[in-house]
Amino acid sequence: MTDPGHRIPGLSGGPPPQWAAPHRVPPPQPPAGPSRPIREHRLPATILLIVTTLALFAASAVVGRPDDGRSRSPVMAYLPPSGTRVVLQTSDGKDEVDEYYTTVGMAFSQSGPSALGYGIESVEEAQTTTWLRVFVTIADAAGTVAERQTQLYAVKPTGLELRVAAWPDRFLMFKPGLLMLPAGVQPGHTWSVAGTAGLGSGAAVTLESPMSASFSATAAGDGCVVVAGDLSVGSGTAAVRSRSSMTWCQGRGAVAGSDSTRTVTAVQRPPVWGSAFQPSERGPLPDPVAGGRLEGRDMTGLPPMALAARLPPVVLPGRVLVYPNQLNGDLVARGWDDGMVDARWAAQPGGSITGLLAIDRIVVATTSERRVVAYGDQGQYLWQATLPDAAEADPVRFGRLVVVGGLDGTVSAYDAATGTLAWRTHTPNEIRQPPVVTDSGVTVLDQAGNLLTLAADGSTLASFSTEPPESFTVRDGLVVVAGRTDGVVRAYRLPDGSIAWRTPVLGARNSLTPVGGVIVVQQNDNLRALRTTDGTDAWSKSLRPTALAALGDSLVVSDVSSVYRLGADGSTLATWPTDATNLDESFTGLEVGTSDLFLLHNNQAYLWVAR
Repeated sequence: MTDPGHRIPGLSGGPPPQWAAPHRVPPPQPPAGPSRPIREHRLPATILLIVTTLALFAASAVVGRPDDGRSRSPVMAYLPPSGTRVVLQTSDGKDEVDEYYTTVGMAFSQSGPSALGYGIESVEEAQTTTWLRVFVTIADAAGTVAERQTQLYAVKPTGLELRVAAWPDRFLMFKPGLLMLPAGVQPGHTWSVAGTAGLGSGAAVTLESPMSASFSATAAGDGCVVVAGDLSVGSGTAAVRSRSSMTWCQGRGAVAGSDSTRTVTAVQRPPVWGSAFQPSERGPLPDPVAGGRLEGRDMTGLPPMALAARLPPVVLPGRVLVYPNQLNGDLVARGWDDGMVDARWAAQPGGSITGLLAIDRIVVATTSERRVVAYGDQGQYLWQATLPDAAEADPVRFGRLVVVGGLDGTVSAYDAATGTLAWRTHTPNEIRQPPVVTDSGVTVLDQAGNLLTLAADGSTLASFSTEPPESFTVRDGLVVVAGRTDGVVRAYRLPDGSIAWRTPVLGARNSLTPVGGVIVVQQNDNLRALRTTDGTDAWSKSLRPTALAALGDSLVVSDVSSVYRLGADGSTLATWPTDATNLDESFTGLEVGTSDLFLLHNNQAYLWVAR
């Protein structure tokens, strides 16, 4: 939904009149003259939190995508599937991307913004109605975002009603909702709506004014219909009137529109800003020392936001954390210093997020819909590719490439900036371990132990069989594999696969992390370091490790309540306690890929800072 192609019919754009289109910057200013007393109509935050909590339990119990009772209203025929992105070219030299998401229940609201609560009349309506949410991003060729907006529609038996249009600093709400597209709409149909339009900011409506709108539909061919609207807001001589039109097509959403200031038309190409996102070299690593401390924060924003994630977030430059929200499949961006506010941006890749990667200013997500989707650091959609099968392991960076291993054994490499498929190859069995990247290549190991090491052009550098892996890594020309079936860690020489050494390691081998001249084995209640040269024991440390990350020639590790920096010889270089006692529950991640050290656990984040 966009300006003006997805504009609310009748709301004018350009240098705005007193009531501007809810797709334009700046958002609307109130009309002159008297206004109605303000009445709070938003569903209370406490109720939204209760509904969100219930949704969390449901999300943890449901696997797959069962029938969710979406509306069977005829207007659904005009809405594309969730995760669909429509790219529109504007007559003023920008591009717009609209992301569609339909759902039954509160999932539409659980990434924010909080103003969406004004579109809900009751808990019963929230839980039983089919909702359409549209994220709108408008930017120029440099990737500079000119406007960001979220629109909420209720899909009713009578048709599609616009309830709320929200910007980062203001929002509009309509009561009753503006009937944008009646069920069974046909050329020649006319209809009208009367009620109130409310203007607000933050969590409050600050002004309500009477509104009336009239609409008409004409044929556009190819399953499409043009809806023209005439909207009046205010009363008497203070009323502001504006006109616009938008074209709806079956299965495609709103694909064109016009008003007095510009036109937009859907295009079949990537957004114009794609070339502005070229991955740079990795920046300097952090160097946390013993004199610092971990500062913890709850990264959840305004209710009903709920950062329910099965995977750790990734960190972008500027201390922006991007969370994968399991409640609705959104990506949710939160700045470290943002506080209790709405998300900086949110996006809907489509399906559940199965893997996440940050490459400089680019976020790459794989999803259960067999997609890999990339966004810029302000939520600008960059590209999408279709995977041969779903990917369970995180994608990895290999120079300028994104490498994805699939459950069908396919290994795909995409240009991080454009999404162009660079090469594709196969292993015989499913891939569940993230690929490992070294200076010499990227190594992939499938669940049967079939190994491939590939060069940047996709050519094969090594191919041999190992044991089925519980975990694996690559270091100093060796592939080190913890066998899933026999309790032995083996080192195989590249490129011929000959055995360099083997060491029994009983119990769990949750991960293998190379640090200095050792391979650190993460077990449930222990760290055990094996020398890379011969597999003999170098040191061990009794603790309950929850996450590990190599940091130069040192290791950062968390247990249930603290974070430690260990030398390659096992010595403790620093200890930083947290206020948590349950870092062994749910996911815990350590992020050292930027100039900061982050500990990430559920919706809590801890940043190392100097005292």
